[in-house]
Amino acid sequence: MSYAFAEREDGGTHFEVRLAKPKPKELPFYEHVWPNVQSKFTAEFEILRAFLAEQANAAVDEPPLPISRERFLTQPVHAR
Repeated sequence: MSYAFAEREDGGTHFEVRLAKPKPKELPFYEHVWPNVQSKFTAEFEILRAFLAEQANAAVDEPPLPISRERFLTQPVHAR
């Protein structure tokens, strides 16, 4: 299993879960468990989608950053 992320033109992200094709000897097990795995993925993605929608609509109230004095050089540094 692997994950793939790709940028979308609208600024969002396209997300994929990729599963390897099961080997012939593993196919009966895969067919048995896949409906349960698929329903779990679907439910978790819906939770993630709802969370991201909530975050996108939430107002971000961050305090302004304090002005830092002497944080940046104002004069060149010379070797002694």
